[in-house]
Amino acid sequence: MASKASKGKPPDTCRLTVHIRGVCYSARPIRPEASDVTRAWRLGRPDGTSYVVADTACGPTCDCGDFVWRHDGRDATGCKHVRALRALGLI
Repeated sequence: MASKASKGKPPDTCRLTVHIRGVCYSARPIRPEASDVTRAWRLGRPDGTSYVVADTACGPTCDCGDFVWRHDGRDATGCKHVRALRALGLI
């Protein structure tokens, strides 16, 4: 009778979920693509929509419509995505 090969331990897996106004976002760190970005996160909604929130030399940014149309260059408050990641200390 042949012995089965040991599969070993599965790799450690951890997931970060951020709840913002009743919506559950998966949060994953991503590699910054620009030199002025220190940290960046991709927030994914259950419907497949995702947003990139980045901590830049000029302050945090997000590619959601609220940030682009209401906050970018106007105030330091940021959209709900920026505020949530700031509150968690991720940016």
